[in-house]
Formats: sequence, C-alpha cells, structure tokens
Amino acid sequence: MVLLQRPGDGHVLTLRHRLTSWHSPGLLTVIGGRLDDGEFLDEGAARELFEEVGVRNAPHQLRFCQLPHFFAADGER
Repeated sequence: MVLLQRPGDGHVLTLRHRLTSWHSPGLLTVIGGRLDDGEFLDEGAARELFEEVGVRNAPHQLRFCQLPHFFAADGER
C-alpha cells in the first residue's frame, strides 16, 4: 500500500477499482499490490507506484509507515 500525499494541503491520491475487480469493485482505494518474488517492501512499493499511476520514485525516497496484510476469501494472501 502506498499513500501518495500532496505537499501543502496533504491530499492523498486515491484510485477507483474497475467494476470487474475481484475485490472492491467500483470502490476507491490507495495504490497497492503484491510483492514479486525476492522483492523488498520498498522496491515493491516503488514498482506499484509506477505501474498504477506512472510516478517514479526510488525505493529510498519512500517512507515506511504501516504494512497491511490481505487475506482473500479463497485463501490467497
């Protein structure tokens, strides 16, 4: 999960899931995704930030604040 916060007013970028999404269809969310094999948290966050919204940040430019863990109904983690 990545919170992209705008300096000054503190607004956070949100994305709307597609209506065909298997989870949270049509709902607003923040940037997020899964880690690739062998990927560290900061690397995965930077990759997802670029893949989902086209913003490029080096992993060291991100600040860790929290890690949510998702358990899907089908057992996927």
